Amino acid sequence: MLTYTADWWQIELPEGWMSECDDACHSFYYPGGAGALQINAYRKDTPISDFDLFDLIDLEEEAREHLAPAMLGGFSGHQLLYSEDGIFWHKWWVYHENLLLHVTYTCPEDEKHVESLTVRDLLDTLKPASAG
Repeated sequence: MLTYTADWWQIELPEGWMSECDDACHSFYYPGGAGALQINAYRKDTPISDFDLFDLIDLEEEAREHLAPAMLGGFSGHQLLYSEDGIFWHKWWVYHENLLLHVTYTCPEDEKHVESLTVRDLLDTLKPASAG
């Protein structure tokens, strides 16, 4: 495992997984794998609550009805799974104190189970960068 540390959070990458970063997000993938994982981070001046989370995420009311609770490592929040135009989407909006992460995993719909356990294990290592 390789520890990938961003400004405000860190994650353990399995052997062989690659990372790319631009101003907007951090992307992770296994060459030849099924999909890609992306993480965007946002900070508030005050601690984030579920109320703030729903205010910050841009979801239509119908989609909000399909949100489920989520825990990713040291973060908690909500997740949404859906398929659209042959693409499987798994989105998480999770927070810890004043840090909000928007995490997205996408892959072809017919390959949605190929990396699901690996992605879940990877996301279980997610924690704020200042956590020891």
